[in-house]
Amino acid sequence: TYNRPYPLAELLESLNRQTYHHFEVVVVNDGGERVDDIIALYPELDVHLIHCRGNVGHVEARNIGVKAAKGELIMLCDDDDLLLPCHMEQMVAEISDVDFVYSDVEIFH
Repeated sequence: TYNRPYPLAELLESLNRQTYHHFEVVVVNDGGERVDDIIALYPELDVHLIHCRGNVGHVEARNIGVKAAKGELIMLCDDDDLLLPCHMEQMVAEISDVDFVYSDVEIFH
């Protein structure tokens, strides 16, 4: 995330509403304003917050997040993504016999 606390809060809310519960959340703050207060709103989520000293860009921020992840599966999200409550459950079910899954998106304003 980079200076977008409200979209980050909405993403965390959509993660909090997931029907699948066995996941960690890695938030990489890409040199922007502090988001500790936003993370604190979701104590039920297993959030690992990483602060970059400066803005390293979204590609490097993703790499930092992937390196910090402890799980077997990785799902990349941007801070302005919103997930339907069953999203992760469906993705985990679909990846059981393949190496890679992706989902369709819907863009709205």
